[in-house]
Formats: sequence, structure tokens, C-alpha cells
Amino acid sequence: SNEGLQEAAAKYGFRTKVVELGGDVTLQVPTFTEYAEDPDWDIIITGTPNMKEALQTVAKEYPEQKFILYDAQDDLSLPNVASLDHCQNEGAYLAGVAAALLTTSDAKLANDKKIVGFVGGGENTALDDYLIGYIQGVHSVDEDINILVSWIGDFKDTAKGKELAVAQANQGADVIFSVAGVAGLVTLAGCAESNVYSIGVDSDQALAYEGKDEANFIISSAIKGVGDSIYNAVEKAVDGTLPYGDYQILGIEDGVVGLADNDIYQSVVSDDAKKAVEDAKEKLLSGEYK
Repeated sequence: SNEGLQEAAAKYGFRTKVVELGGDVTLQVPTFTEYAEDPDWDIIITGTPNMKEALQTVAKEYPEQKFILYDAQDDLSLPNVASLDHCQNEGAYLAGVAAALLTTSDAKLANDKKIVGFVGGGENTALDDYLIGYIQGVHSVDEDINILVSWIGDFKDTAKGKELAVAQANQGADVIFSVAGVAGLVTLAGCAESNVYSIGVDSDQALAYEGKDEANFIISSAIKGVGDSIYNAVEKAVDGTLPYGDYQILGIEDGVVGLADNDIYQSVVSDDAKKAVEDAKEKLLSGEYK
């Protein structure tokens, strides 16, 4: 999201500031209030369902302050809040298709068990979206594939993320979908140490390990182009067309959701499997599958 914000700032020449709360919920309302009271800031941007309630509280008290809320819906339809969500379930569906095709293939690290894994961070509606899409994608290929599901409990506990990945690998999972933020990066490292494939999330997470051996195990990532969405929203805010009070849902047809296609994906996944993933994508785009 910050990447998209900085791109917009470079284009239009406005000033930005990024504030990280470190997961401390008691700081949410005071921090929103601090910036809402400061006339220097035209728009306050935040994301995820975990931040929604605090934003709504402050947005009601400061009706002149504009807000952008992403990855969550402003269900109060406040006139100074533009909210947008991503169909992360669509990207996760494609990840599930890829995982199912890989676990049933003769790929180097695939075993003879029909087991794949999912390691999530803190449970919320966005993470549930990822999980449900992943399950449906896996079972669209083979309903007999078993899906191991583990929750870290937050997005910071790197040790637990790694521990859960290793545990799932020991139970026979040879492809693990990691949806856990910072903790998820270490989950991916745990997959590499366990000699199993992994799928990252949000951005192409193989780039986080570029030049290192761990990257060779991350066959793809379920992309969610939050940066593009934030850039587009800010651009509309600048030209006066951002629909405050409305809620938008952005998905594969908007070009902000999909699977990362990198050298590892091309080398590990068979041509038939890649075609099957593309076919699944076309069904989502055409509306044949929802």
C-alpha cells in the first residue's frame, strides 16, 4: 500500500507520512484522532478489518476529514470514507488449483500423499477469504486432497510460523500456502528447510529471498495489488472522482488479483498445470465460476 502511495506522491508532489502501530489496538483511535485534528493531512489511509472500527469512530467525529479504508468495508457508508476490498479469494482459488496440481504431479519435491497445507496469521474476514478460496481451488482439482489448516494467531510470531510449516511438512504436506505477513516470510523459510514447496501471498514473496536458496521453493504467490489500488484511489481523490461513501470490490477483472508468474513457477509447474491454472482464471474472468 505504501508503494502505491509513494508512486502517487511522486506524480503529484504531495507529502506523505507512514505510521505503524505495531499491533497495539489502544493506539488506533488516538492516532487517527491526532491526524484528523491536524489540518496538514488531507487524506488518512488505513487497511484491514482490524482497523475499521477505530476509523469509523474517528470519521464520525471529524466529518471534514477524508479517509480511505482498504481490505475492509465501511458498513456505515460514512460520507467521508471511501472503502475498497479485494477479491483475495480469487487469487487464493488459483493458488489452490496450482497447489493441487503440484501435489498430484511428479514434480521433484511432490510426495505420493494427497496433502497440502495452509498457514494463516491472525484470523479475520480477509484471511477467511483466502482460506475458503484456497480450499475451493484445491478441491476443484481433486476433492480427495486433504488440506491441513493452522493459525499462528498473529502476523508477527515468526517462530510459530516456521514451527507450523515444519509440522505440516512432517504430516505429509508438500505444498504450503502461507498467508501470514511478516511471520509468513519465516513460514516460507520453514518450508524450504523441510524441502517442500510453498506459495506466498500479496506480493511475489520469492523476491524477499532473491538470490537465496529459499526462493527456489516458493513456486508462486497469490498476488493482491494493494499498491495499485491505493494509487488509483489517491489519483481519483486528486481529480475529485473518488466515491466517498461508497464501497468497491476489486478482483481479477480489475487486474489487481492473480498468481505471480516467475522463473520458479515456470520451471517447477508443468505446462499442463499452467494451462489448467489459466483455464481456471478464464472461468473467473468470464463469470462462469464465482
